[in-house]
Amino acid sequence: MKVLHKCRTFFIYLYKELKTLSQKWAYTRSERNALVALLAIIFMLIILKNPIINKISPDNNNKIDSTKYFTLIAQIENAKIDNNSYNTQKTSFSSFTSNKISDEYTKIEINSSTAEDFQRLKGIGKVFAERIVKYRDKIGGFSTLEQLKEVYGIHDTVYQKFKSNIYVKPVSKKQIIITKRIIEINSASQDDFESLNGIGKVFAQRIIQFREKLGGFYSKEQLKDVYGIHDTVYQKIKEQIKITPVQFTRKINVNTATYEELTSNPYLFSTVAKQIIGYRTKVKPFNSIEDLQKLYYIKDHPEYYDKILPYISID
Repeated sequence: MKVLHKCRTFFIYLYKELKTLSQKWAYTRSERNALVALLAIIFMLIILKNPIINKISPDNNNKIDSTKYFTLIAQIENAKIDNNSYNTQKTSFSSFTSNKISDEYTKIEINSSTAEDFQRLKGIGKVFAERIVKYRDKIGGFSTLEQLKEVYGIHDTVYQKFKSNIYVKPVSKKQIIITKRIIEINSASQDDFESLNGIGKVFAQRIIQFREKLGGFYSKEQLKDVYGIHDTVYQKIKEQIKITPVQFTRKINVNTATYEELTSNPYLFSTVAKQIIGYRTKVKPFNSIEDLQKLYYIKDHPEYYDKILPYISID
């Protein structure tokens, strides 16, 4: 009823407006009535479009049902995703818990373990694991757990993280024969030095560079003058090295050598080189090697004189 009332009101309004326009545009009465009828039909079609379609459309219920169907399908898919996510998280948690429990109760024997075994320890990655195995091979096996701290980079803080997960079965002399390799330090290669207990690639390179700058060693203890090789390291290797006396042919003439030539020898560092040049130019040339003992630095460090003596000359 409301719709019919609105239609009636609209038609009356439309008729009056068209009457006014017809007088202005000179429409006849029949033309005006025809225009009103056409607009009325268009208006009715617009108003009654949805009710008519809803009543005559046989697919309406299907449309509603299909909407519900797709909604239901989406809910099922979401439920599957949530379930899979839950299962994944459950599996991940179970795996994590299993690994954690496994790590807590992992115990490895350090004399028979592989690098892969060592990587299972807390704080030990691939690099440390390989170093441990290499060090163990050098020394012929560990006798105590504490020896692991002798491996480069494994400080006490690292050791404390995994010490409860390791044990050792000391290797007896009957179980393994260790052939100690003795190397001659004036002719040894980098690989030779690396084979020594406690000497890695870096130290081996430093030793060779130091030896080349000097022109050769005259004493085994000169290895302690190489940067980083302290007495503790030297004590580990001193039984594995020997020295063959060499004839030093590259002696430096302290009366004629330039500053660069003097400092090319590691023992004649800048302070000593400057004092040598100052003495021979401001005082007098060196008449004997003993005159070097008059230099201020050597007066304060008398042991230094014996150290440089094999490498210098006055003519």
